[in-house]
Amino acid sequence: MDDVHRVNQTYTEPGLVQLWDCGRLKYNNRPDSQPVLVYGLAQDKGFIWQLKWCPAGGWEPPSSSRKAPFLPRLGLLAVATSNGVVTIYSLPHPDALLSNQKCPTPKKDDANPPIYKVRGVMTLKLGSVKAPRKEKSGQVLSMDWLPQKPHNIMAVGFYDGIVGLWDLSTKSALLRVRESDRSLTLLPYRCILAHDQAVRALTFCAASRHLLATAGEDRYVKTWDLRRLFEPIKVQRRYLSNEICWPLDIPGVMEAKDVAFVPQGSLGVHFLDHNLNTYFAISRSIAVWVSVGYE
Repeated sequence: MDDVHRVNQTYTEPGLVQLWDCGRLKYNNRPDSQPVLVYGLAQDKGFIWQLKWCPAGGWEPPSSSRKAPFLPRLGLLAVATSNGVVTIYSLPHPDALLSNQKCPTPKKDDANPPIYKVRGVMTLKLGSVKAPRKEKSGQVLSMDWLPQKPHNIMAVGFYDGIVGLWDLSTKSALLRVRESDRSLTLLPYRCILAHDQAVRALTFCAASRHLLATAGEDRYVKTWDLRRLFEPIKVQRRYLSNEICWPLDIPGVMEAKDVAFVPQGSLGVHFLDHNLNTYFAISRSIAVWVSVGYE
């Protein structure tokens, strides 16, 4: 806990992704059981900045039959780590995994849940075949998965202000690289210098596959049209944003504000509409780190 990490540098060290079973969740009711850590994914790509599930299409019914050694899939999970890459894992249903391994189901007082070391389905890296970026762009600080079908685009924001766009379904030999260990690396089909400083947050529009909003440490919030990326279509500079989300049913983005550059009494969550009007949505006395919109 005493280690000091700098966002302009990359780090490779042990990390753990934890999958928890929270029981049956119902609105306005207590869970029917205590949370249980069902299994963990050990990886050596550094500490984890962000996790994103594939919005749809990755889940399979637990009862579905798969040819060995494949198991029914819980979902596809993208993991952004401090070595500057995003790794996508295919996670199986816990019951199918534990029964296949002949392991007992973890109990709430179990101090030794199963931990697995696995290989990702693919790894997203910056650069090209002849000119890899490696650690030049710093760490991955933000990412989002396209909510529109077929969910094949991922946007990733880096410390140096670059936003990379990956097409997960591409067949191009220039973008798909097979590493020496037989793992698959995917290169971006487009990169833009979205901000002068780190990209703290980004989000796709839930109602359109062509719109992307980004927020940087330069205090700008920008909206981009993926069909014409030579300049943003909307720009506003105001406060420092920790997180942004684009709700489905309102024309604008919600911004969770940091304490920096915000006058007294204006801390909280702000709503920025498409006419660049700002509304104070939720008041807080301290910095807000996460803003989540429900569909």
